[in-house]
Amino acid sequence: MYSDQRRQPIGWIPAGALALSLLVGCKPAAAPSGAPTADAAATVPAEAADVAWFEGSVEAAFAAAKAESKPLFLYWGAVWCPPCHYLMTKVFHQPDFVAKSRDFVAVYLDGDTEGAQTWGETLNVSGYPTVLVMSPAGEELLRVPNGLGSEHYAAVLDRAKAMTQPIDAVLKAVQAAGPAQATPEQLALLAYYDWDLDARIKLEDAPKLDLFRRLWAETPAEQEAVKTRFLKLYLTTLHGAREAAAEADPPTEPPGFADEDRAAVETQIGAFLADPALRNDNLDLLFYWSQETVDLLHPGLGSQRDTLLRAWADAAKAVEVDESLTVDDRLTALYPQLAMLRMTLPPTPTPPADAAGGTATQVAESLPAELLQHLRDQVAWAGKTVTDPGELQAVASTMIWLLDEVGQGEASQAVLDEAIGRSLAPHYYMSYRASKAKEKGDAAAAVEWSRKAWVGAEGRASRFQWGYDHLAMLMSQTPDDAATIEGDTAKVLDELLANDDAFANRNLARLKRLQTAIEGWNKDGAHADSAEKIRQQVQVACERFPAEGEDSPRDRCLAFLAPAAAPTP
Repeated sequence: MYSDQRRQPIGWIPAGALALSLLVGCKPAAAPSGAPTADAAATVPAEAADVAWFEGSVEAAFAAAKAESKPLFLYWGAVWCPPCHYLMTKVFHQPDFVAKSRDFVAVYLDGDTEGAQTWGETLNVSGYPTVLVMSPAGEELLRVPNGLGSEHYAAVLDRAKAMTQPIDAVLKAVQAAGPAQATPEQLALLAYYDWDLDARIKLEDAPKLDLFRRLWAETPAEQEAVKTRFLKLYLTTLHGAREAAAEADPPTEPPGFADEDRAAVETQIGAFLADPALRNDNLDLLFYWSQETVDLLHPGLGSQRDTLLRAWADAAKAVEVDESLTVDDRLTALYPQLAMLRMTLPPTPTPPADAAGGTATQVAESLPAELLQHLRDQVAWAGKTVTDPGELQAVASTMIWLLDEVGQGEASQAVLDEAIGRSLAPHYYMSYRASKAKEKGDAAAAVEWSRKAWVGAEGRASRFQWGYDHLAMLMSQTPDDAATIEGDTAKVLDELLANDDAFANRNLARLKRLQTAIEGWNKDGAHADSAEKIRQQVQVACERFPAEGEDSPRDRCLAFLAPAAAPTP
């Protein structure tokens, strides 16, 4: 369900935890060079087809929204993306959501359609999935966070439909008046905004921490759900600031709670853990921030720490048996139970990978046998319950991750093989098969599986994503096989360079990674001839890309593997 990169076991990584800042201004979206002209709804999966997706190009959708004075709801995703399938199977076909979506021009922009990466760059979206609400004039109003239930998505649409200001203007107004004086609607918009996926907003760490602390502390207590979401933002930002302080050179004094904050946080966390509605509204906090929150509140051993550990584990157990939640949510609820248990065990060294490639963070034998059996049983239950290939695309990722967490390498391997056999996008899991082989030191199998993933990948941007992964695997595992590296690189780049958006967004990010990989492979000039052939292959294609504007597609093309400029005397 969630795209939290703290727990992603597979090669796909969503947009990183991007810094929060105060946006100076939003410009309406304009059609970029090379914008898609194909049918924007042509690739909508069947499970999301209930929504009246706009049938036409993205540019035409913006024009229709303006002509009809309707806001635009834009979903950016990909067929292989596990969290995308939560939205498609659990939200986009819900009657309430479908009904409310009729008040918007709804656009599905698949990252693999023609020109999609250029549009993605224009709209400032990269990680899958991202959901935007735009004004009729094309101005971004809102980014909707992943992991909301369908009822919250419907409520977000209600609030977004009434919005007259973009989210940065809402934030400025709330900061100026103070959260205690803000309207419930303003606070809800800020609480249910996807700060992590908005790369435009750039606050330094300290102002970001102060902002979230203020939103949490000053939001009225009666707005309990909103206040809890602000608490999660405050806690996760505080944890990040403490990590940054520890990693600084030299280390700096880490920020912490004031005494009055610590007591208030303790009380609110207790209420959150005990309330099913609050838990289900903040599953990402429950699932992924258990250990960090306990350590922030009670860094030392003691009865208060033990009480919180038990309360967190009990809350996770309640989620696990909540039949109103998805299979993926109920399965993921095992993770905080493991985390809380491990905090009570004496430390043990991380074991080496087992024969099947397991990467447990704790020796499996140190965990209670009944817990390990329960986890295996729950994974088996999830595998039998989920029959839809799209939903399996998401749930199999969680199944594999949990089994690896407890060193069940053979069972993890079996689930992985099944996912390759019957999930919607097998190449996604083939790449993980390659990673497991690499962990085991089996270079031949790692390369074989990375090649299968590349060959099996479908879609313009996705084929380059998995093509890059394969090339990186070749260079790390078989660096002396220059002929294969050179030949496969030529094939991957030939395919990419045929696309008008070859130097945009996700494609550009992976081209930069490819350049770094090639430079590392060619360290000390060991493969200079091959690197030059690769550079020339790209250079001869540059003329076909537009040269207008600063940092144009042609400029980006010419920069690939370009020799470093000589220093000025």
